[in-house]
Amino acid sequence: MKAMSISVSFAILMHMTFFKPLKKNDQITVIAPSRPILHLQKDIQKSMARLKKEGFRLIMGRNIHKKNFYAAGTVQERIDDFQNAFNDSKTRLVLCATGGSSSNQLLGEIDFTDIKKYPKLLVGYSDNTTLLLAMYSQTGMAVFHGPDMAEYFHLNTKAKKCFLEILGGKIRKYNYPKKMNVIRSGTADGILLGGNLTSFIALLGTKYSPDYKNAVLFWEEVGESPAAIHFKLQQFKLSGHMKHLAGMIIGHLSEYEDKKYPEDFRKIDDIILEVAGEYTFPIIKVDYFGHNIDDFLTFPIGAKTHIDTQKFLFTVENPVNKKISHES
Repeated sequence: MKAMSISVSFAILMHMTFFKPLKKNDQITVIAPSRPILHLQKDIQKSMARLKKEGFRLIMGRNIHKKNFYAAGTVQERIDDFQNAFNDSKTRLVLCATGGSSSNQLLGEIDFTDIKKYPKLLVGYSDNTTLLLAMYSQTGMAVFHGPDMAEYFHLNTKAKKCFLEILGGKIRKYNYPKKMNVIRSGTADGILLGGNLTSFIALLGTKYSPDYKNAVLFWEEVGESPAAIHFKLQQFKLSGHMKHLAGMIIGHLSEYEDKKYPEDFRKIDDIILEVAGEYTFPIIKVDYFGHNIDDFLTFPIGAKTHIDTQKFLFTVENPVNKKISHES
C-alpha cells in the first residue's frame, strides 16, 4: 500500500507544555487514585527503595493506605491526595501507585484550573489512562503513560533508563526501538495520544475525552479476548475519531485469548485491518508498553510524534526540557 504522510497542525503544537526536568533530590509523591494497594505493598516498597537509591525523595499520599471496597478510599480521600500532590511546591513528579477500575470517579471532582497553576509530571497507566487523558484535555499539559509505582521495581535496565531519560529531560527527541511489526506502511506526524483501550473508550462522549484529530493513537490491553477488543475498536470507529487519526501504535496485549471459545481466536493484525481498512494511516505493533512486561517504555501523551515504517522509525519530541522550566 502506498505510504501516506499526515502533518499535525502548528496550532496544536503551540499548546504543548514544557516541564522542568526531574533531577536527583527532587520529591516524588505517590498516590492511589484507583484500586487499594493492600496486596501490592511489598512491590511498592521495593520500588520506593529503588527510587530512593537513585537519588529521589519519596512521600506517600495521606490516604494511600485507605480501602473502600475496590477503591483506595472514598472519592474525597483520593481527590484530597491528588490535589495536595499538585499543590505541594516540593513535588516534581506525581506517580500513581497502581491501576484498577475506579479512577474515573474522580474526574468530576478535580479542580483542573487549580492544577494548571502548578504543572507537575504525572505518570501512570492502565485505569489511570482516564486521569492522564482528562488532565491533557482539560489543561493542555502533557502527561506520561508509563510504569506505576507497583511496577517500577520490575523494570529492566532499558525501561528504567527510558523513564529517567524522558522525565529527566536528558533527551530532546526520543527514538524508540526499531523493532516493530508493520501492519500497514506509511509515514505520519501527529500528537501522541492513548493508553489502555478500555479506559479511553470509556471517556468517549465526555468532555474529558481528547481531540483525536491528527493523533498518533497508541493502545494496549489486558485480559481481553479478540472479540472484546474488536468490539471496542469498532466503538472507537463509530465515535467518528478513527477517521481523523494520523497513525496507530498497538502495544502489548497481555492474556490476549478467548478462554471460553478458544476456536474464536483471531490475530490482532486481521482485526485492526478490518476495522480500519477504509483508512490509510500507518499501523505498527510493538511490545514495549502495556501490562505484565519488564521493558515498559514511557510515552509522553501530548507530544509531537513521527512514524516512518520504511525506516522503522518511531520518535517523540520530549516535553521535558531543561531550557524551559515551570516553578511549582
